[in-house]
Amino acid sequence: MASHTDSIKGKRIDAFKVDPDLCIIPGYDTDDGPEHPLYDRRVEKLKRMGRAAVAHMIDSILLNKQISDVSLRRNGDVLETGPGKHRVLALRYIKSEGLAEDVTVSVCYPVLTDDQWRDRILAENLDRRDSDAFTEALAAAH
Repeated sequence: MASHTDSIKGKRIDAFKVDPDLCIIPGYDTDDGPEHPLYDRRVEKLKRMGRAAVAHMIDSILLNKQISDVSLRRNGDVLETGPGKHRVLALRYIKSEGLAEDVTVSVCYPVLTDDQWRDRILAENLDRRDSDAFTEALAAAH
């Protein structure tokens, strides 16, 4: 588990900024499933829909020129994405399509246990309009 003294290579301003391609999304970029503490079953929908799944976010980022921080954790040399998977994917598309220059992800780097990460992901999902009964029941049982 990472400690708060571990550094992440990136540009240092008020927060860390890293290339969105360095932010690994468990279950999307990897073969991980529900056994992984940062897995979110919504990644299956992201895989199926591709760019269309984050098109509204791409438009919002380009229009507003801002994005909220993404939560990452270090797992060896890999930066795993917790809450913020959609933002990371939107920024990847913006970068790959050349829609903006110097595309980076603003990073929040909390040091949490696996259970705290799961709680954080569930809490973020409950705030979504596309939240469903399964997600809400899972959060209530957790």
